[in-house]
Amino acid sequence: MSAAPRRIVTGHDASGRSVVLSDAPTPRTLDIGTAAFLYYLAAYTLMTMGAFGVVIVLGENGTENTSIERDYAGIAWRHPLLAAAMALFMFSLTGIPPTAGFVGKFAILSAAVSAGHVPLAVVLVLASVISAYYYLKVVVSMYMWSSQREAIRSRVPAMAAIALLIAVVGVLGLGIFPGEWVAMARAAVTGAMRLP
Repeated sequence: MSAAPRRIVTGHDASGRSVVLSDAPTPRTLDIGTAAFLYYLAAYTLMTMGAFGVVIVLGENGTENTSIERDYAGIAWRHPLLAAAMALFMFSLTGIPPTAGFVGKFAILSAAVSAGHVPLAVVLVLASVISAYYYLKVVVSMYMWSSQREAIRSRVPAMAAIALLIAVVGVLGLGIFPGEWVAMARAAVTGAMRLP
């Protein structure tokens, strides 16, 4: 069974969509829940833009990569930096520490539990576990499967390399140093609540 990498980043992200849609804060958890939502939204933007960037860069001669088994097998040996970036984005989308995805999902789950939405938190955890299969399949393909394709090294355009570097630094920065980013999200929520 073949799965398109683009579909995995967009269509199979049940956990991401359910995390984003789960933030229905009550008055007592408005600040925490909304700040967690804003943080996860920023993290999710970096993760998906980075993953899409790698998918686009790996498209050879304008062709679309449509199969994980065929097109991503052995990428780690042909494009080690792109494979490392994609692995980071997949780990973050899965919610593995120390990435922004882990901190964002943890913040959303904490807000849901503190608001008394424990069944919703359980559903979010289950959705994350299910999505891990799809995300980690990409990583396994890149690092553990051999490719039938000829080992061609293509150049990464400078603007794409800069964009991917920004996404990598953002995903790691938001994951390793979340305190200031969460504080900024809370300040934004507090400021928005003061508006007439």
